[in-house]
Amino acid sequence: MSDAYAGYWVAYALTFQSHGRLLVSDPGNDRYPTYLRPGGADSRLAWVFPRRSTLGALDAVVGAHPWFPGGSVTPARLERSLRLSGFSFRSEPAGYFTIVLPGERRVATRQSDHTGSGTGGGRATKAL
Repeated sequence: MSDAYAGYWVAYALTFQSHGRLLVSDPGNDRYPTYLRPGGADSRLAWVFPRRSTLGALDAVVGAHPWFPGGSVTPARLERSLRLSGFSFRSEPAGYFTIVLPGERRVATRQSDHTGSGTGGGRATKAL
């Protein structure tokens, strides 16, 4: 992972702490537009979220912040959106954070039957 999205209080701190090896930006705050580039040709950037179970410890380390301000993207909202849009994803804990990694999009395709009649009533999924 070299590029990601995160909330304001996480995004720029991760970029700073990594000395720019990670470019993490808040999609809701256009602070540094070059950080919001869509990952080159791959727009499936990782998302970094503080884990609610570690917020107390995270606050103790870096100070209290509004980690999930009203209307912000949460892991549950992102995962629901990915599911509804047909994308696979995986979520992994990483220290104080959860990393959500979008995968490939699955689309339904018509599958012809193998009798040669071409009526094809079956459905299959295919990764884009």
